[in-house]
Amino acid sequence: MDLMKIVDVLKENATCNYKDDIAIICLYGSFIQGTAHSKSDIDFYFIPKTNRGYELAKAFIINDVGFDFWAISWERAESIAAYKQGFVSLIADAQVIWQSTAGDKERFEKLRKSALAPTINFHERVKELYSQCEHQYCQICTSFDFPVQKQIASKLVTNVLELLALLNHTYTHRGWRHSIEEVNQLDIIPLDFSNKCKDILYSTDGNELQKCICNLLVQIQDLNTDKTSSITDFKNAFAGFYEEAKSIYNKLYHACDISDGITAIMAGAALQQDIMDTIGIKEYKKRFSDIVGMFNPSDLNGYKKAVEYHEKDFQTFLSENEVTVCHYETYEHFEKEMRTDK
Repeated sequence: MDLMKIVDVLKENATCNYKDDIAIICLYGSFIQGTAHSKSDIDFYFIPKTNRGYELAKAFIINDVGFDFWAISWERAESIAAYKQGFVSLIADAQVIWQSTAGDKERFEKLRKSALAPTINFHERVKELYSQCEHQYCQICTSFDFPVQKQIASKLVTNVLELLALLNHTYTHRGWRHSIEEVNQLDIIPLDFSNKCKDILYSTDGNELQKCICNLLVQIQDLNTDKTSSITDFKNAFAGFYEEAKSIYNKLYHACDISDGITAIMAGAALQQDIMDTIGIKEYKKRFSDIVGMFNPSDLNGYKKAVEYHEKDFQTFLSENEVTVCHYETYEHFEKEMRTDK
């Protein structure tokens, strides 16, 4: 079967019946990568301009091969190009085969360019994906139904692939097995990554599955910590940080004064986590005391003193790294600056 004939019919339909309702039609996937087999479909989508444009979407089967000509909004395309969703290859590797106007194609090409040369904060998206993996791991651990565990594990592996690609500031170009092979060639990955994925996907026992996933997530956390620890521009990373943290320090001190151990430990944990999220766990341990580990509910006065030392160490750290703190000695100084003509 000549797959391009299917493409030509859909293009003709768009030209004749939806020219003002469709912006572009794109191909992606195995067909344009040259890896299609006898039962491969065509991966294609279009971007509508109007609500009527969505009517062009069609799922069908020809000669026992399934096809799905689907719609993607400009908003979603922009989100994918910004690495806020998976499947960046949908935009970055797509081939425009039809456009309504030159402006429509130009808009898409700008998206593709931004996807190929991203300027986003990968760290935040990596954290988000890792949290999803942790949630999925928790679901697996609390389920006693192995088929359900295996289903969730498959989704987890998909998230891990995207996470590791982002940790390396890139994206995967192909699907499933090929994605594992792609990621396995990257620089920052867990040891023996490909086999770890196979251990998860080929597992036949729930307990063993949990162990495999736990081991993989621990290694990924270590990699992410190392990556975060590579931050050296502390001046910008901690701009405005202490001004917000000061209120948490004060909450902790007040909690200790009134024997509120719960608030004290939770405030300490929040402070420590915020700093760790910025410089990484290893860097934190090198520079600061563990104000979670030193908590003693029977000696809140001693805990308060320990955190006061921690705050002084943090102030010294900020000063050494030339981090400016917006500080006013009195309200009058604040008022004077606010009322001064800029």
